[in-house]
Amino acid sequence: MELHKKAKNALDILCDEIKHIQTKIDKPAEDVDSLGGVMQALEEIRKKQSDFKMQLKPINEMYALLESQNQDGQLDKDEHDKIKKLNNDWEKLVVASEHTRNKLHAGQAEFKKKLIENISIFIKDVEEFAI
Repeated sequence: MELHKKAKNALDILCDEIKHIQTKIDKPAEDVDSLGGVMQALEEIRKKQSDFKMQLKPINEMYALLESQNQDGQLDKDEHDKIKKLNNDWEKLVVASEHTRNKLHAGQAEFKKKLIENISIFIKDVEEFAI
């Protein structure tokens, strides 16, 4: 029973991390703050790519052991579905991050233009305020 709790907890944590990062990736980058959030999410994905399989492997092993010991049907269908769906969700997240990265790269010139315009406006406002 303790192994089941540990496996379920690890599975839930990994699923929640993926959902959390996906939410960040899905937000439109309309200003500097939102752009920073998206860039942070892209960095999280990049770092997590190297250890995702290492995090998933023990979860799969714990559930395989629980399956082999499962006499009384303690594992529910929802957990089985989460396990099967987890790798697919991760792959979708990686693809979405690549799409977002490409979109940001394509819009980089527009962001720079907006930033320069906003800086010019800010400088004028400061000059007017100082007078």
